[in-house]
Amino acid sequence: MGRPMQIAVDCSDPARLAEFWASVLDYEVLRVDEDGERAFVSDPAGTGPKLLFHRVPEPKAVKSRLHLDVYVSPWGSPPAQSKPIVDAEAERLGAMGATQLQAFEKSDDYFVVMSDPEGNEFCIA
Repeated sequence: MGRPMQIAVDCSDPARLAEFWASVLDYEVLRVDEDGERAFVSDPAGTGPKLLFHRVPEPKAVKSRLHLDVYVSPWGSPPAQSKPIVDAEAERLGAMGATQLQAFEKSDDYFVVMSDPEGNEFCIA
């Protein structure tokens, strides 16, 4: 059995990013510290990793070498099937403050690269 883990995200507004990512992942915001320095998000089923958003003084400076892939269409589905699902989710997240950076359509894959409200990159597939 693997070790428990949590994903920590540096940010300037922990409460805002916690709400955003809870919506993206169908998670729940567990707690926002009274001082606003940290917010915790968790999978209600208890299977996915917890997320910690913590305030840091410096802004995001460069592209991260780590990102999340969020699957909204069935794993391995062909582009013709996944594209409308992925595009609808990208539009929904855009309305919540995300930015669509680029869409990629390959013969066996379709995904959209996005950034969250603080510029952290992730993919919707």
